[in-house]
Amino acid sequence: MNICIPLHLSSEKELFKVLKKVKKKAKKYSKIQFIEIGLDELENQNIKKIKEAVNPYKAIFAYRKKINFQKIKNLIEQKAEYLDIDIKNKKIISKLNVQGHFSKKPKINIIISYHDYQKTPFPEKLEKIAEQCYKLGADIVKIAAMVNEKKDIETLLVFLKNYRKKYPKRKIIVHGMGKKAKKSRIHAAKGGSYIFYAALNEKLKTAKGQWILEELEHKI
Repeated sequence: MNICIPLHLSSEKELFKVLKKVKKKAKKYSKIQFIEIGLDELENQNIKKIKEAVNPYKAIFAYRKKINFQKIKNLIEQKAEYLDIDIKNKKIISKLNVQGHFSKKPKINIIISYHDYQKTPFPEKLEKIAEQCYKLGADIVKIAAMVNEKKDIETLLVFLKNYRKKYPKRKIIVHGMGKKAKKSRIHAAKGGSYIFYAALNEKLKTAKGQWILEELEHKI
């Protein structure tokens, strides 16, 4: 289980303040590998300074909303190690990949995300989405879907199990969203979902159903 602490803040000053708290608490958890930095609302965005503040953990720079080509290109040129882009930006993603930006040295790891905030799609659709993400150039695919009932959890876990069996070398993240999804995230992590997201505290949660770091003490 690779743990990632998500931080989606608007103030860069507040971000650096919270990062100090994260790093202090993270010393207790050997499985923390990543810190996700949300860029949709963050002001200034000094990527070099943020990377230095996140070190020795790996920074995942994430966009959830629609973005422009130049923003992503600039991020790549500033040598970001990990970039998470929503598949709704597929035209921009495709253009970046075709122009060779994803293969430049040093290599940037591309996470292409799919979010369904209303429901959990059928397994067949989830596999089609995952395949589309890989064809667009993803190194890691992330599938997040709303859990409305128990069968949705089963759908996500069966999809994860079958996909990993079919493509054992591919990295995929699968998790449910919503109040009913919390336990499913632990099951997904145990089933091979590549990254587990855990917030520093209740206030900094980025999704319903997300765990808080301290809740994981007896789970990992």
